[in-house]
Amino acid sequence: GYVYDFDRTVHVREIPSQDPDYYPVRILGVDPGYGDPYAVGVWLRDDTGAWWLADEMYKTRKTTEELIPWFTNTCERWKIQQAYVDKRRPSDRISLQRAGIPAVANLEIFGENDRRTVMPMIRICQQLFKREMINISPRCEWFCEEAENYAFPDRDEKNMGENPVDFRNHHMDEMRYAICSKEGIPNAAPRYRQGGDMIPR
Repeated sequence: GYVYDFDRTVHVREIPSQDPDYYPVRILGVDPGYGDPYAVGVWLRDDTGAWWLADEMYKTRKTTEELIPWFTNTCERWKIQQAYVDKRRPSDRISLQRAGIPAVANLEIFGENDRRTVMPMIRICQQLFKREMINISPRCEWFCEEAENYAFPDRDEKNMGENPVDFRNHHMDEMRYAICSKEGIPNAAPRYRQGGDMIPR
C-alpha cells in the first residue's frame, strides 16, 4: 500500500552536475511548518525531463523568517527561478517574497479546495517514479525516509481511491508542489491549472 515505487537502489544517485546552468529548470518546493517539520526541496530538471532532488531542508520549530538565510544561500547557489509554496500558507509566501525569494503559490490541478485534488497530482509523481524520472541525491535522507513510509490507509488492499495517510509527508507534499507546478497534466485543459489567487493558468 505504499504510494510510490521508491527504491534506494534505483532512485538514489548522485546528481549529474553541480553547475546550476546544467539544468534548464531550477525550483524549490516549500511546505512550511512549525510544530510540524518545515520541508523544502531543491528540484532540478535536466534537458531530458528527469528531475533531481539536489538538496533538502527539514527543520522543526523554525519560522520562515528564521530560515531566510538558508533560502537566500540556496537560491544563490542553485540560481533558483521559482519557489513554489503551499498556497494555503500565504503569510509564509509573503515573508519569502519580502526577503527577495522568488516565491509564488504552487499551482495545483483544479484548485485543491478539497481532498479529491490530491490523487491526480500524486499520479503524476507516481508515473515519474516508475519511469525513473525522479532521482534523489544521497544527501537527502529525510526525503528518502518519508518516501519509504508514505502509504495509503489500507496497506493490504492499496485502495487507490483514498488519499495517503497525512503523517510524516512534508517532503512528499513539497515534491508535489514543485513538480506538479511545472509538469504538464495529460488530458487537462489549461483552466484546471490554478494558483493561490484561483486565476486559471
